[in-house]
Amino acid sequence: MGCGGSKPQSWKVKDVVAFLDTIELGMHAEAFKASSVNGKMLLQLTDQDMLQTLNIQNKLHRQKLRDEIATLKKATPHVV
Repeated sequence: MGCGGSKPQSWKVKDVVAFLDTIELGMHAEAFKASSVNGKMLLQLTDQDMLQTLNIQNKLHRQKLRDEIATLKKATPHVV
């Protein structure tokens, strides 16, 4: 996931979009691009951000994204 296995907090927008594709949520890529969501921002997304800013209406998509972000945080030391 991400660019060359780099730490998620250093991902660029294109790396976040690639991550969305790997977790089968690529249909939301345009919203992430429009909001310039990079890795650092990805790790800090709230459910409210996903719903109101990124317009991810599907509750299960938001849940999946939260779960995958939690997995990224566990796999990456020193992520707050």
